[in-house]
Order: sequence, then structure tokens, then C-alpha cells
Amino acid sequence: TNKLLNKLKEEHCYMRLEMKSELSQKAQKALEIEKEREQIALAVLKDRLVGLVERQRAFCSFLVPRVRRVEMENDLLIYTAKEPLLAHLEMEDGLRDIFKNDRSCAEYLNTDERRNGSLMWLYLRYWRLQLTLQSHQRAEAAILGIQTKK
Repeated sequence: TNKLLNKLKEEHCYMRLEMKSELSQKAQKALEIEKEREQIALAVLKDRLVGLVERQRAFCSFLVPRVRRVEMENDLLIYTAKEPLLAHLEMEDGLRDIFKNDRSCAEYLNTDERRNGSLMWLYLRYWRLQLTLQSHQRAEAAILGIQTKK
């Protein structure tokens, strides 16, 4: 009976190792898929960063007409609403907040466009963190077999 008990313990340990290995592989695959998706979404967000920097430059410039700036703002709103990789970030309210309240401009002869704006940089950091968080949440849901909306 001792031999049988030891053999059962060995088999039990082996089965647990197999289950852990299978779960680990599933987790790794889910993380890889979500990491790839996150990288694509970050690239799209970076593309929108260019548009936001341009918009802020236009806002801070005396030479760019207001009509052009409003056109740029509308283009940003439309693009982010239509882009499926950014839709779950619900960026519209943040963009409207930036357009309404970000009045930060560097000095007149500024050549570094990254010095214009302050609120937009906070939102961009927040949106990047949201992408990472949602990516991890989707990976966790995939591992646990839960359906997620994000």
C-alpha cells in the first residue's frame, strides 16, 4: 500500500505540473497577443500625438487662422471616434477638454513644439497607461476564459 500511495502522489504531482505548464503556455500566448495589439494601438496613439502637437502649435501661433485650428480639432475627433483601436479609450471627452482648456504655450520664439501644451501631455500619458491596463485585463480574461468588451 505504501508503494501504491507513493505512486499516486507522484502521478498527482506530475498532473499538477502538466496543468501548470498548460496554464503557463496559455497565459504566455494571451500576453503575446495582447502585447502585439497594444503595440499597434500605441503606434496609432503616437500618430494622434503628432496631430495634437500640430493642433497645439496652431493654437499658440499668431499666424494660423482659428478656422484652420478648429478644422484640425474636428479631424482629430473624427479620427479617434472611427479608429477601432482607440475607441475603447473614449478619447472624445479628453480631446474636448484639451481643446477647451489647454492654453499652455511656450515663449514666442519657441522651436520645440513639445513645450506647447500641458493638459494634452497628461491625457496622452493617461491614454498610454489605459492601453497597457486594458491589454493586461484582456490577457487575464483570455486566461480565465472570460469574455470582455474592451
